[in-house]
Amino acid sequence: MKIWDADTGEEIRTLKGHRALVRSAVFSPDSKQIASASRDSTVKIWDAATGTLIRNLTGHSESVNSAVFSSDGKRIASASADNTVKIWDVATGKELVTLSGHSASVISAVFNLDGKRIVSASNDNSVRVWDLDWDLDKLTKRGCHLLRESLESNPNANIDRHLCDDIPASL
Repeated sequence: MKIWDADTGEEIRTLKGHRALVRSAVFSPDSKQIASASRDSTVKIWDAATGTLIRNLTGHSESVNSAVFSSDGKRIASASADNTVKIWDVATGKELVTLSGHSASVISAVFNLDGKRIVSASNDNSVRVWDLDWDLDKLTKRGCHLLRESLESNPNANIDRHLCDDIPASL
């Protein structure tokens, strides 16, 4: 991957590390880092000033089509041909969550301004909006909602049927 001076057209530096075609590259909001997505199934985070590789994000099983920083620069969303979107912590490189639901390659994913939602586009002809604003109360309500649905469709399930009695039914 090469960085060019837009005014002079001269090459500034080459960022070496990907083992396959780079599909996308993007600056962090403060322009101090660059994230690159590659067919080698990785996202790499680079120091924009020096070209030094900071982090190598691995976890996708297929080509990574795009990567984008959240507006605060603390997370990266990566869209992959493995039909998923992954959210990464920039500081640690740890995978925070995998968003599954598309049935074909995910082409792009973008955070909304406050970072609480992501929109993704896929070759399955769909666009999905993902809610990332899951605190413990929301997770508990969602879990109890799913449990109630399961109990309705499977009345013989061997489970404590009063587990969610104190949890409101609304999401």
